[in-house]
Amino acid sequence: MIDLTATRPLVALALANNHGQCINILDFGGACGHHYFTTRALLGDSIPLKWNVVETKAMVASARQFGNEHLRFFDSLPAAVDAMSGIDLLFSSGALQYVPDPIVMLRELLQCGAQQLFFTRVGLSISNQATVSVQVSNLSDIGPGPPPTGFENRTVQYPVTFEPKKIFEETIATRYNIDAVSTEDQDAYPGNQEKIHLYGYYARA
Repeated sequence: MIDLTATRPLVALALANNHGQCINILDFGGACGHHYFTTRALLGDSIPLKWNVVETKAMVASARQFGNEHLRFFDSLPAAVDAMSGIDLLFSSGALQYVPDPIVMLRELLQCGAQQLFFTRVGLSISNQATVSVQVSNLSDIGPGPPPTGFENRTVQYPVTFEPKKIFEETIATRYNIDAVSTEDQDAYPGNQEKIHLYGYYARA
């Protein structure tokens, strides 16, 4: 069974239609290539793809075994950009709020020269200041699918930063035209004093 939330890259690919030519995708925070494999499962080889994932060093070390001529993993943004002959689509799902400074990271992403961008599951604050908190989760709840056999569950904690929605959008608008904004999930982070919603953005250079 395919999680429908994992089909969001299909929306991005439809918007970034390259008229049958190969689509070069930079996937920031794409884990072990989950979005690539879901897309391939649904579309087969009907659309040529070059999918480049930027992740942490630890994730890349684990994920490289899944790489192939169409899917590659990088532990730095500059390395991923240098390895690409242009970026048709910059894609990121649920990753930006977990970097140390989301706005600084957003600026770096916008400087990559992608023709289009599609951000989904971005947690943002509706106040005028960033909200920083500690997220507590069960390890088994992180990532797609059921845990592997023999998995020992535990509680993990990590920082999460919700930038003001207004500043996030103003930053995108410095380089891109925002064509669509969607509210995807409301009150997505229970326990925060402020209500945090998840948003999606599609923008063109």
